[in-house]
Amino acid sequence: MKVFRSRVGWVFGWVWLGLAVVNFVDLGLRGRDKTALVVAIVLALTCGVAYVMGLRPKVRGDAEGVTVDNPLRTTRLPWGSVRRITTGRALGFDHVAGHTESWAVQVSARKAANASRAKPEDLASRTPVTFAADELETLRTAHKTNDGTPQTTWSIPALAALLVPLAALIAAVLL
Repeated sequence: MKVFRSRVGWVFGWVWLGLAVVNFVDLGLRGRDKTALVVAIVLALTCGVAYVMGLRPKVRGDAEGVTVDNPLRTTRLPWGSVRRITTGRALGFDHVAGHTESWAVQVSARKAANASRAKPEDLASRTPVTFAADELETLRTAHKTNDGTPQTTWSIPALAALLVPLAALIAAVLL
């Protein structure tokens, strides 16, 4: 299985969770009022955002197909349903049910423009998007016989990571 994700988002997500643990410990030791409760809930909400935006997004390719985990939704594309892997600013997949783009594998507009002007054999000019597309294209051509229908589902853990603290925050502020 090949996994592609934003290193920057992944690092910032884990750094934020580490800082949140320190703050939760401090709140547990010193906080005893409603303000501390609200701060703890806001901190939990920001941890949910760090998970959803930094840690969850990824693209996973295997022999059966590719899975695109975006912040709130997951799309599973069997190789037989993928018509084309697209590059540019974000890694994308044209498939029988439409088009899916990855939040995890992206580059800046400037870097994408510079890479488009470079020669194809110039490895130094490859972006994370073109690298991931090349790797996934290799998997796709080796296993293209797998038919199937694309499936997109909501991520229950991602929704819970955002909605549970949000509901708790609303309840804490109103009570």
